[in-house]
Amino acid sequence: MLDRYITQELKLRIALVNEERFGGAGAGDAGSGAEGDAAEAVALAVFVTPEALAADAWTAAAGTEVPEPLVQAVRSLAARGRFKGGLGDTEVLPVLGLMPRYQALLLCGLGDAARAEDTDAWRSAGVYAARAAHEHGLVRLAAPLPRAGRAASRELAQALAEG
Repeated sequence: MLDRYITQELKLRIALVNEERFGGAGAGDAGSGAEGDAAEAVALAVFVTPEALAADAWTAAAGTEVPEPLVQAVRSLAARGRFKGGLGDTEVLPVLGLMPRYQALLLCGLGDAARAEDTDAWRSAGVYAARAAHEHGLVRLAAPLPRAGRAASRELAQALAEG
């Protein structure tokens, strides 16, 4: 019998940023995280629906300009079926100096449930994002949220943090 359970603590810090502090368009006002948190983040986590992926609208959700070579890389992943934007889909792309603030771009699928801003989808996406970040040694993430009312942004931020 197993006398004890071994757990692994995940030390991951997610900075939820808004456009005033981050300088991008499309980030939500989560009301948490300081400017230094986003500047010190190791990766930019972008939460993507299948529709946004198909229309290249996911770049607006990044909260900052995504360089064209990274956009092309994401298109290539989508074309090959490696990233579809479904709930649980994750991909980590090294930015190779194209985004000086970050080492990686973490794509996290939200699936179809996110169309109605379902907090359960965001909670689940938070779980998958944390797992992918941990697997790749990414300990600090910046996670812009979609524009929504202040209350809705807080709910999404809470769901993401719970995940």
